[in-house]
Amino acid sequence: MPKLTIKKNDTTFEISDLTLEQVKELAGLNGHAPSRRRSSQIIKPTATSYRTGEPDYKGFYEEIGDRAKKFFAILRQYPNGVTGEVLAEKLGFSGPNQMGGLTGAGMGRPAKRFHVDVSQLYVKEREKLDTGEWRTTYKPGADMAKLQ
Repeated sequence: MPKLTIKKNDTTFEISDLTLEQVKELAGLNGHAPSRRRSSQIIKPTATSYRTGEPDYKGFYEEIGDRAKKFFAILRQYPNGVTGEVLAEKLGFSGPNQMGGLTGAGMGRPAKRFHVDVSQLYVKEREKLDTGEWRTTYKPGADMAKLQ
């Protein structure tokens, strides 16, 4: 027969002559050790957009990474737009196809939390060239001036 030993502070309790099911029921265990519950999301107290639903551009800008901040700085230098190849090179990417990680999850997740519409921060245009290749151009959006 299994034996249940419970140690709490300096006291030890021993319970014996029980079936395994009785020990589990007594101990309240399902095979896993209890753990502390963690909050799924940490809310910054300065971000009022969590409560109001209004865009919080300052909170968004503070949350994004350095490369995303550099992305917006480069777009400010090119008000008429910059090609994906040039932008990727200036950001230190090996190719323009890596822009998706930055413009997707890298900006999209914080944008959602801070109620910011990234399509208003930058515009992505694609055009097919006579050679059959595609050219992607990034331009500043209408709300980009609201970023600090």
